[in-house]
Amino acid sequence: MAAELDLQRGRTDGVFWATAQGLKVLGAHEELFALRMKAHALRGDLAGVRFEFDLYQRAIASDSFSITEPSQKLVSLLNKLTNSLVIDKSVALAR
Repeated sequence: MAAELDLQRGRTDGVFWATAQGLKVLGAHEELFALRMKAHALRGDLAGVRFEFDLYQRAIASDSFSITEPSQKLVSLLNKLTNSLVIDKSVALAR
């Protein structure tokens, strides 16, 4: 997938473009949201990580074919990314 390759290369703009194309077709696809959350984390953007998770929650709530609860995988990813970004920021502020 193009978004995964872009993420590995650190090309976050490519990640956002590729996943946006996929979300046009599969509006509640958790893997696409996971890639977007990781891209925001790569940028150090905690608000972006949370924003994508909120969009995911809205997408699954409005999609009659998807589950109504967030996947445990995405909840775990949110916790991992937010904790690591908060820790990194506090370490940087302490210097």
